[in-house]
Amino acid sequence: MNNVDSEHFKIKQSYWVLLYYIMITIIGSPLIIPIFFGLRGIFYNISTEWILYDDKLYMVTGLFSQDIVEVRYYRIKSIRMKRTFIYRLFSLGTIEIKTSEKFFSDILMNGISDWKMVFDGLQNASEYARKENGVGEQNLYMLN
Repeated sequence: MNNVDSEHFKIKQSYWVLLYYIMITIIGSPLIIPIFFGLRGIFYNISTEWILYDDKLYMVTGLFSQDIVEVRYYRIKSIRMKRTFIYRLFSLGTIEIKTSEKFFSDILMNGISDWKMVFDGLQNASEYARKENGVGEQNLYMLN
């Protein structure tokens, strides 16, 4: 992971993902839609980072104005790992996190180079935090 110190870890997308979006933008120049997706991917890659503390996860997004989402580990309901063929070639992974947060229930960590360490760390931290806080899994459904 990048920028490791005693208090937290900062995670950024791999530069391979940035290169992929740049290539989409260059190759798709005659078409408007590929340019849009390429530029969107470039800005997302540049402006998104995930910061893991001992008891919480921050997702910071935004190039000009920032949106900061805080998720306590005990609120994580499930973690899923996905690795496409291209990501497997470059040793990258995507981590999907489902939380019980009201405003931001899904977190997508796309193009992570240390995917195995982050995945295992999030699983262990969420299990420990649930035991420490006495939180069990609850699935509540609203009936109409």
